[in-house]
Amino acid sequence: FNQKTGVATCSGEVDFQFSDSSGHAMGAEYDSGQGRLVLQSQVVLSTVMQDRPTVLHASQATYERDESQVYLLEPRYSSRTPQGNEQGSAGKATVLLRPDGSAEEVDAQNAVEIAAADGNSVRSAVMHVKLNGKSQPQEAHFLGGVLFTQKQPTQQTAGGGREAVVDFDASGH
Repeated sequence: FNQKTGVATCSGEVDFQFSDSSGHAMGAEYDSGQGRLVLQSQVVLSTVMQDRPTVLHASQATYERDESQVYLLEPRYSSRTPQGNEQGSAGKATVLLRPDGSAEEVDAQNAVEIAAADGNSVRSAVMHVKLNGKSQPQEAHFLGGVLFTQKQPTQQTAGGGREAVVDFDASGH
């Protein structure tokens, strides 16, 4: 820790905990004056989404305390559901946090892909998701080259458009 600059750095493995989530990364830099934590590479976060254990990977993560936001580069997640694995990825994402540390909104860009265990998937250039107090999705907007695909054992259905809106129930389904 450099007392003159207020910056602490570590080049090795770093373990962290935030709200109800925990994880590790390679390398970190914390600027106490700016309230910025940069997890430099190989970020792995274990958390719970929609009452299911979820693992999030990113090539880099930045937490901005004053903005209450987390910026993720190349995020991808995997979650185990009763039907199988659900996964998603994007080129980058921004998570807006509530004062209690829970996620309120997620904005993702650059090759957004989500694949549900039931065979449904969506791809788009941009995604904006509003979350409830339990960080469960309530509404998702997909923009730019939206492609929905449904794969079932006997048929496959696909549709596309410039924009799509998906509404969820109170449980995020």
